[in-house]
Amino acid sequence: MKRRIPTIGLVAALVAVLPQLASGQQSEALSRGYDFERRGNYAGAEAIYLGVLDAHPADLGALLGLERVLVPLNRPMDLVGPLRLALAADSTQGIIYGIAIRTWTSMGQPDSVRLTALKWARQHPDDDAPYREWGAAMLAMQNRAGARQAYTLGRERLGRSDALAAELAQLAVQEQNYREATREWIVAVRDLPGYRGTAVSTLAPAPAAIHPELLASMDAASGPAARGMAVDLRARWGDPLGALQRLMTGLPGGLAGRDELQQFLSVLKSIATRDATRARARVYEALAERAPAAQQPSLRLEAARAYGDGGEPADARRMLSLLARDRSSPAIAAGAAATLVELLVAADSVEAAATQLAAMHDLLDAEESARLTRRVAAGWMARGAFGRADSMVAADSSVDGLALRGRLALVRGDLKGARAALTEAGPFAGTQADATERAAMLALLQPIDEDSLPALGAAFLALARRDTAGAVERFSAVAAQLPPAEGGAELLVYAGRLQATQGQSASAESLFRKAVNKDAPGAAAAAELELGRLYLSLARPRDAIAVLEDLVLNYSGSPLVPQARRLLDVARGAVPET
Repeated sequence: MKRRIPTIGLVAALVAVLPQLASGQQSEALSRGYDFERRGNYAGAEAIYLGVLDAHPADLGALLGLERVLVPLNRPMDLVGPLRLALAADSTQGIIYGIAIRTWTSMGQPDSVRLTALKWARQHPDDDAPYREWGAAMLAMQNRAGARQAYTLGRERLGRSDALAAELAQLAVQEQNYREATREWIVAVRDLPGYRGTAVSTLAPAPAAIHPELLASMDAASGPAARGMAVDLRARWGDPLGALQRLMTGLPGGLAGRDELQQFLSVLKSIATRDATRARARVYEALAERAPAAQQPSLRLEAARAYGDGGEPADARRMLSLLARDRSSPAIAAGAAATLVELLVAADSVEAAATQLAAMHDLLDAEESARLTRRVAAGWMARGAFGRADSMVAADSSVDGLALRGRLALVRGDLKGARAALTEAGPFAGTQADATERAAMLALLQPIDEDSLPALGAAFLALARRDTAGAVERFSAVAAQLPPAEGGAELLVYAGRLQATQGQSASAESLFRKAVNKDAPGAAAAAELELGRLYLSLARPRDAIAVLEDLVLNYSGSPLVPQARRLLDVARGAVPET
C-alpha cells in the first residue's frame, strides 16, 4: 500500500523551503555578478544584476553592483529606471536614496538631487543623512551655494543647532572662512571627539593674522573638545611649549589625563622643531608620573632621549640618573647608559660620548657596544674628523659597519667607494629607516657618472651635521651643474623631500617642479608624486589631482603609477573638488 503524503503538509513544506531556495539562488547570482565585475566583464555583471532586480527590485546588493558597473560602461543614466522601481518597491531604505543622489549627480541634475533628498528626508525626518548627501552632491557639482542650502535647511528642519556641524565646517574651510569653520568645528568635536584630528588639520592653514582670534574663540568655549583643539593648533602654529602649558592647566587626573597627554604627544611627533622636541620630553615625563610603576622606566628613558634631542642635556641626565638608581632592572640601566652616549653625540660632545662609552662598557653587551661605537664614529664623521671615525669602524665587519663606511666615503665625495660599500651592505643593515635611506642614496648616486664629487660630499656632510638648509643649498648647486638625466633631476627631488620634511612647502614645491623634466622620466615621476603628496598635505586637492593625473598620463610605465592612483582616490574622495 502506497503511503500518501498529506496535501496540506506538502504545501506547507514547499512554502517553507521555496524562499530559502530563492534566497540561495539570489545570493549565488550576486556572487557570480561580482566575479564578472572583478574580472572586468562589466556587461556580463550588468545582465546578472538586472536579472536579480527583475525579481527583487529593492535588492541593495544588485543595485550597488549595477551602480558600480555602469560607471566604467559610461551609462549612469541606465540606473534611473531600476532606481524608480526600487523606490516604488521599498521607499524606506536610505541606501537606495543615496544611490539615486549619486546617479543624479553623475548626470549633472541638481534639481533631481534636491527632490530625491527631500523625499528621503520625509521618510526619515530625524536623519541628517539626506542633507549630508545632498550637500556632498552639490559640492561634487562645484556648487558651494547649493551645498550650504542643503546643510542649513537640514539644520533648520532637524531642529538641532549642532546638526551637520562638521559639513558646515568643511564648507567654511573651502570658502576660507576660518572663523565660521572654527565655530562649527567646536560644535562638531564636542559631539564627536573623533573629528578633532580633521578639525585641526583643516584649520591649520588659517592665516597667521587670525590665529590669536581663533585660539581665543576656542579658549572661550567650554568643554575639553575646544581646549584640545586649541592645544593642538597652538603647537602646530609654532608654540608647542605654550600649548603644553595650556594642556597642563586643568588636565584631568586618571586615565582621561593620560589619554590627553598621549593625543598631544602624537601631534608633537609630527612637528620637527626643537621646541616641539622639548615639549615632547615634558609630556613623556608627565606620563611617567601618572603611569603604573612597570611603565615608568621606559617613559623616563623616552623623556631622557627627547630632552637630549631638544638640547637640554641637564634634564636628560636628570632622567637618566633616576634610571641608573633603579638597579632592579639591569636592562633599563644599560638603556640609560646607551641613551646618555647618544645624547652626548647629538649635542656634539663627541669626546665626552667616547669617554662615557668606555666607562660604561661593562653594562653593555657586545652588540650594543658595537652599535654605540658606530654612533660615536658617526659623531666624529659629522665633526669632519674622518680619521678618528675610520679608526673606530675599521675592525667592524658587520653590515652596519660596512654601511657606515659607505657614508664616510660619501661625505668625502668618494662616490665610487660609497656605491661599492652601500651596495655590499645591502638592504638589511640597521633599522628600516636606515635601509630606506641607503636605498635612496644608491638611487641618487646611480645616474651620476663621476667617481668623485667633493661638492656632493659637502652637501651630505651638512646633512650629517643637521644643517638641512645648508644641505639643500648645496644639493641644489650640484644639481645645477649636472644634466637632468645624469643626476641633476634626482638631486632636486631629494632636496625637495628634505624641504618638505622641514615644513618648507614653497621651497619644496619649487624644487619638485624643477625636477619635472622629460629627459629624466624616473625623477620626473617621483617629483610629481611628491608634489601630489605635498598638495594634499596643504589641503590643495585640485592641484594634487592635476599633477597626479599628469604623472599617470605621461609616465604610464613608471612603478610609481599605482601609488599615484591611490593618492588620486584620496584627493577626489577626501576633499570635494572646488
